[in-house]
Amino acid sequence: MEVPYSSELPAPKVMYEYVTMESSGADDISEGSVQYRFNVFKEKDPNRIKFGDLYEISCTTQSEHYNSMTDKDVSIKNYTIKDKFSEFRSAFGNFNF
Repeated sequence: MEVPYSSELPAPKVMYEYVTMESSGADDISEGSVQYRFNVFKEKDPNRIKFGDLYEISCTTQSEHYNSMTDKDVSIKNYTIKDKFSEFRSAFGNFNF
């Protein structure tokens, strides 16, 4: 069975940095807990696309000029891509979901 409009749903992502799982016995008394820490996306910079420490695209303006012949402003921008995810993927192999 396919969920209608499932292609329109956002991709899953980790929402909580710390997740604690607690196990309890038959009498509902805690037997212990384990805390997991996940890499979550925190900040949003208007000049940068950043996905945690794995992937980042930043843009800087090199120069701006006015072209009088075409009556247009011209901006020259530099895009820098830092892709640690491909390094991670090459070390651990591809993920099949």
